[in-house]
Amino acid sequence: MKRVLSFSILPLLFFSMSTAANAQSCTNAVCNANSASESDVLAALPSSGNTNATVVVNIPSGNVSWSSDLKYTIPSGITNLTIQGATTINWTGTPGTSSWAYSVNDQTIIGDADPSNNALIDIVTGSSNSKFRLSGLTLHQVSGGIKYTGDVHIEGGSHNVRIDHIHVAENSGANQDEWFRFTGGTLGVVDHSAFELGDNTRTGNVIQAYNPYDDNIGWGDGSWAKGTQFGTVNALYIESNYFLGGAPDDCVDGARFVMRYNTLDSNYVSIQTHGLKTPGGSQRACNSYEAYHNYITGSSASRGDGSVGAKGGTALIWGNTMAEGYYRFYAASTDRNGGDSAAETNTPNGWGYCGTTVTNPSSGSPNGVGSPWDGNTPSITQGYPCLDGLGRGQDTQALNGQGLPNRKNSVTGTIAWPHQYLQPIYMWNNKLYSGATYINIRDLVTTNNRDYYYDCGSQNSSCSGSFTGAAGTGFGLKSARPSTCTAGPGGTYFQSPTGSYGVAYFATDDNNGNGELYVCTATNTWTAVYQPLVYPHPIVSGTTTSSSTPPAPTGLVSTVY
Repeated sequence: MKRVLSFSILPLLFFSMSTAANAQSCTNAVCNANSASESDVLAALPSSGNTNATVVVNIPSGNVSWSSDLKYTIPSGITNLTIQGATTINWTGTPGTSSWAYSVNDQTIIGDADPSNNALIDIVTGSSNSKFRLSGLTLHQVSGGIKYTGDVHIEGGSHNVRIDHIHVAENSGANQDEWFRFTGGTLGVVDHSAFELGDNTRTGNVIQAYNPYDDNIGWGDGSWAKGTQFGTVNALYIESNYFLGGAPDDCVDGARFVMRYNTLDSNYVSIQTHGLKTPGGSQRACNSYEAYHNYITGSSASRGDGSVGAKGGTALIWGNTMAEGYYRFYAASTDRNGGDSAAETNTPNGWGYCGTTVTNPSSGSPNGVGSPWDGNTPSITQGYPCLDGLGRGQDTQALNGQGLPNRKNSVTGTIAWPHQYLQPIYMWNNKLYSGATYINIRDLVTTNNRDYYYDCGSQNSSCSGSFTGAAGTGFGLKSARPSTCTAGPGGTYFQSPTGSYGVAYFATDDNNGNGELYVCTATNTWTAVYQPLVYPHPIVSGTTTSSSTPPAPTGLVSTVY
């Protein structure tokens, strides 16, 4: 496997300047910062009096340290803003394979010496049709405080955000926790960036999806009330990157993301989400994600636990290669139902445990209470289905967006399960090294061939032999798809957007060879539910939801796939 090329950070030039100095004075279509210092960058940002709809801000080469945080709200009249430095990244090989590699020419180097916990760079974007691009920077930490909301925080409402050709170069002793956080209604793509967290055992999050799609209610309730929109642009896309160390992503609050065509090199975790639990407060679990064509690796001498996982919601996980570095491919649990659960607080001040026999980790004894937020199916003793649990999708009865203890089902006006659809997690055509475990479920109720389905005949598979349509997930030519298939259980607790989702089959030759997923929604009835979004992302290709595209950053050298 090709490794990333090393680099060195030059001695730092320290600046201690207020962000108020020389604030936003540029009125031109091209704004050139005099240097990479914080005050000069701030001065080069377009002012509210800038009448150009499209503006490019150029940050020159330099090795600087910023000692205070910069927060900038893009003026409403500027609908297309690019901020670009002079760092270049050259990519070679094929993304999502062992050949994917890069070399970096670090030119615009910004060190975080801000002692606060605020984001070093906080950009508030405009409307959904507006565009924002950040490109060509090298970022690292010097002596700054832990950035719990990300060293770079992108917020606002733009659906056309692109973060590309960024080099994060965190040294092993850095006091860094998070790097990029997306909140509000921001959507877009992070691509062709190299994230080095010093070594492959660090635990910080690189990219945090905290951006619930079109949440017009609050706390993620609006996102959960909308259908799961696999294969659309209504997610944060993370593609064609290289991650060394840390956790490449995190997701919560009803957000959605797609992790595809990346190299993930860590022994901590490669793809993860957070779930619904009282210690997390009023925010909902991550809604859904897609993970495909990623190359997952790490040190075989110190294998991590699970490379891909979740704490709730649904997912499509396919075509990945786990070459080494983990004992398990998929490790997951519904937090409030055992496994990795923390201590819960009963309603209304908390979400409560899912089920009455879940052991309270504080007391070591069954809680004996359960929660009215869950389905509490009479035939299943563990509270199933758990609110936002593994394999659950859209709320058909929206919650009201109020914080605890005022959270209610908006239809019933009480604390009540919102009749979430059954939308199982599907996995297929993932390649594991010999001896690895495919599935490890750690809660009490998540069940194979109901809440999740995966390849027949694979490691640890519960459906032996080839795919027959009776269990598991199959893939291959559409002509080889069985004529018979088994749907989900149906009834009150097992309704899906169409019928009741059961086994699935991915037809590799459909959709112009990009594939299409069919799910058995009723006995012997196949329904098409998913096509992967065109690759690369439309924003990378220059197609967005508005009339023009971001100008190409100057000086970047790359091979884009």
